[in-house]
Amino acid sequence: MSNTIFEKIRFSLEYFVVFLSGKAINGGFGLVLDGSSRIDEIIKSAMLWDVMGGVARRAWARNKNSIDTVMEYNSFREGIDHITLPYVVKDDIIKNSVKKYLE
Repeated sequence: MSNTIFEKIRFSLEYFVVFLSGKAINGGFGLVLDGSSRIDEIIKSAMLWDVMGGVARRAWARNKNSIDTVMEYNSFREGIDHITLPYVVKDDIIKNSVKKYLE
């Protein structure tokens, strides 16, 4: 099985165990919805920031779909916002570098 499948199974099992134990799952931050334009702006920026922070974290874990999403996001939000992408190095380069260093 691929790492992605193992990751999904692991997270599903963790949430199931938390559910059985009756403990709360982190639901983020609390925000009083008072209908003001100030809160509307907070919601607009916080939701995007929160979601894209998760996508960025997965991109840095070399998840191909997340990397593609970040690239599209950066194009769409050019001049407004930017998420730094990792340099993905071919495994052979890393293996050869480590092997050369250890010789």
